[in-house]
Formats: sequence, C-alpha cells, structure tokens
Amino acid sequence: MGSFSVSNGGGFGGGGGGVGASNFSRAGAGATAATEAELSESAESEDLGYDEIIVTEKGSPITGKQPSLARNGQYLAFWRSRYLGDGDPVSRTALIGWGDSDFVGASLIERLAADYTWAKLEEYISKNNLPVTMQRIAAELALAHAVTVMNDRRGISNLLSLTEIAEYHHTVCGKHSIPPHLFGGTLAIPYLAGRSGGLGFLVADPKTYSNLWCNGCDSTP
Repeated sequence: MGSFSVSNGGGFGGGGGGVGASNFSRAGAGATAATEAELSESAESEDLGYDEIIVTEKGSPITGKQPSLARNGQYLAFWRSRYLGDGDPVSRTALIGWGDSDFVGASLIERLAADYTWAKLEEYISKNNLPVTMQRIAAELALAHAVTVMNDRRGISNLLSLTEIAEYHHTVCGKHSIPPHLFGGTLAIPYLAGRSGGLGFLVADPKTYSNLWCNGCDSTP
C-alpha cells in the first residue's frame, strides 16, 4: 500500500473476528498507538519540511495542528481535522476505514466495505506473523498523507490524485511486507495462473471504483 491504505473501499476497513470499523476505537485506534519517538524518526527520514506550509486556492494545505497530529500518531484527530476544516476528499474514507464511521455518518455499504478491507488486512498480518499492528499502519498512513500533501506539485497543489494516494499506501504497506492489493483502493482481481491452475491476483487500477472512495480527488495522475 504504497504505502498503505484503508480508505474505504480505500482504507483498511474494519471488521473480521468481531472487530468491526464501528468499534475499532475501543482497541486504541483513537490515541497515540505508535510512539512519538517512532513517528518522529519516520518524519525525519521523509524530509517533511513542516515549516514550509503551502497555501493554494483549491487544494487543502496541511495547517495548524495537523503536522503534530500526524507526527504523534493521532490519526483519527488528524483525519477529523482534514474532514472538518479542509474538505480533504479522502478524509471521509479514512475515518470510516479506521473506525470513526459514526463521525461522518457512514452508510451501511461504506461500513461493510471498510469491514471487508479491514478483515483481509488483519488476516494477512496474522497469518504471516508480521511485526506490525493495525494502529501502527494507521499512524504511518496519516503521516504519509501529510507528507504527500505538503510535497504535492502535480495538478492542483495539496489536492492528491487517486494515483498519489495509492502510491503512498503501497509504499507504507511494502515497508511491512504487505502486498499492494490489500489496500482498499486497489483491491485484487483474482485469475487462474498458468497450467497449474493456481490463483493469481492483479492489482486493480485506483480509478476502477474511485467513486466509492475518493470523489473530488485531483484528476491529474
């Protein structure tokens, strides 16, 4: 997930094992799941440039407390700020995917999509004994989103495209050995591979069902 994803239909949804998107916050999703020291280290390695706040006419620059929220792992607070103050088009999907469905009045379909993507990600992490938590991924994705918005020069500045969002999701996921098709915005399309008849997967293009997870994203790839 280029670093990762969740976004409803584009984010990691919530669900599986009885842990749905609606109650994920009880597992600690709302607080600083990742330590400040860990995220500060990630921030430094990304050359965030937080002092260079970009002001544009159409995009939604990272402003106010958003940089510190992202660095400190307060991802629900970060996404709420993006949703309420800036109108970031992917913030709704992120909030639904990370367990804050009630805050945005998510529909049943949106909640089910989040539950499905969450369950698939959680299952993969468990089966492969990956040393990462869902909270850690959520924190890193919020930070990656902030960094990408601040460095965005494609199309409309500070307004990310579907491709840009998929790229940072895939990057974050790849860092933890999670395949890109587990990002809700680029789910896998199964097919029979070769003579063996084994099952293979093609990663869907971010635009395949973009209306489900990011209406209003920049149209420039």
